[in-house]
Amino acid sequence: MTTRRNVLIGIGGVVALAGCTSSGSPEEIEDEVISADVGDIIVTLDDLESGWSGGSDDENDGEAIFFNDEVTVEIKITDHSNISDAENAFDDLRSEQTESASSDSVEYGNEGFTTNPFDDYVFFGFRAANFVVEIESYTEEFARTDPEDTARDFADIIVEKIANTQN
Repeated sequence: MTTRRNVLIGIGGVVALAGCTSSGSPEEIEDEVISADVGDIIVTLDDLESGWSGGSDDENDGEAIFFNDEVTVEIKITDHSNISDAENAFDDLRSEQTESASSDSVEYGNEGFTTNPFDDYVFFGFRAANFVVEIESYTEEFARTDPEDTARDFADIIVEKIANTQN
């Protein structure tokens, strides 16, 4: 079993997230360096409805784990000093994640992709300016929750937080 950096789990078929006002389309992120700290954009328990557990030992390290009885989500956010370094890191991440699994593009941040090698696991990767975001979502056996929906819900929170730093 692999060690997970961040985990997020939702109970039931629908994951309810506090403060997430997703209109079905992610916020637009300008492709310029953002000076916010990862601690300002990492998901916290305050962003979620009750029923979630987990979090981060140190929000400034850009990693958090949340969970419930059905789904686990791991989040890692890496801040790069410039757009070029973030683009290169994102390209490396995409190459690594798609070595043995096909991918689809997703419209999060400035560029993104998802892989779904198993029914109970999905990986979301996206770049939002100088931040590279990794979200792994996986469900327990017999779960009713879709790990892709859960990953999207968490991506929505992160994108909204990043967009708010640019306003």
